[in-house]
Amino acid sequence: MLSGLVETQKATKPLLTAEHRFSRFSIEAALDPKVDVKLSEEFLIAEKEVPTNHFSQSDIDSNWSAFLEKLKSRDSLIYNAIAGFRLVKSGEDTVLVHHASQTARAEFERIQADFFGPFKKVVNHHKIKVEFKMDKKLKKEIITKRSLFESMANENPVLRELDEYFKLDLT
Repeated sequence: MLSGLVETQKATKPLLTAEHRFSRFSIEAALDPKVDVKLSEEFLIAEKEVPTNHFSQSDIDSNWSAFLEKLKSRDSLIYNAIAGFRLVKSGEDTVLVHHASQTARAEFERIQADFFGPFKKVVNHHKIKVEFKMDKKLKKEIITKRSLFESMANENPVLRELDEYFKLDLT
């Protein structure tokens, strides 16, 4: 009865066709503080060699408007959040971003590399720093008929009396 069964052979080592590859990441090297010092020195040397050509406000404006046009077709939600931002050159290496709210700033920070990466290459200035400034003037307020009436009634109180008398529907 058992004569029809074939005996299976067991492998003594894994059946890998390719050679075993070691990872480039080493936990021991990552924890070794000597490696960190060496990497930071290499980074400082590389940072000194980065080009820092002059760029102007018009460079920022033209690249920002081109970026917004691309973003408008790609992601309208983020476009609407950051379209009112003003980017101003402040110093030789600093761009000051004026924003209306913290949520809009958070949206911009998510895609900031999409703008500044190509911009740094175009102007050949790789030490650009970004600073943010809250600017309430940039906040776009939706003006309804009621809010328009309230602002006019603050200037002319007789309008409130007319509203009460005629029962105006300003919704």
